[in-house]
Amino acid sequence: MKPFPYNISVTVITGNYYDEQLPSSLNKAWAKSQQHLISTLHPGSHHIVVNGADHHMLYRKPLAVSEPIRKLIHQWRRR
Repeated sequence: MKPFPYNISVTVITGNYYDEQLPSSLNKAWAKSQQHLISTLHPGSHHIVVNGADHHMLYRKPLAVSEPIRKLIHQWRRR
């Protein structure tokens, strides 16, 4: 796999709830892939955890997901 350029900032936004509709093994595989991305593929990435979020959060409480993105954009513009 081609390495990701380090001159591009990366932020990974995840929730801390498993998807109750998926089997436990898939939830564990998804969590492991997230950690692999953060720790191995791009160790300089910034990780934001949205408390209480699962895939339904995008539809039920979109501000909880979009607010960290808005803050990141605001910080980037201030540079």
